[in-house]
Amino acid sequence: MSPRPGGRSYGAHLQRSGGVTKENSQRRPLQEGESEQAADRADGDSLNPFAIGAGFLTYCVRQGWLIQEGKGRRVRYYATEAGREALK
Repeated sequence: MSPRPGGRSYGAHLQRSGGVTKENSQRRPLQEGESEQAADRADGDSLNPFAIGAGFLTYCVRQGWLIQEGKGRRVRYYATEAGREALK
């Protein structure tokens, strides 16, 4: 965290003050048809969209819909005929 004027960091300030927790933060209002559990999930930790995308690509390769070439940052995916039909 970047230091505040006077040499104290914002992180240290949050620790001393107790930070922002579910108990002391304002909760957003429920949307129509939304349950308390759904609101709790929406207020929780966010998901990494890259991890979701990587999981989907792995699934498609296992289904035979995509061919993977290379690894790491140089990976490429190509659709098979079956993949073109399935992913339309």
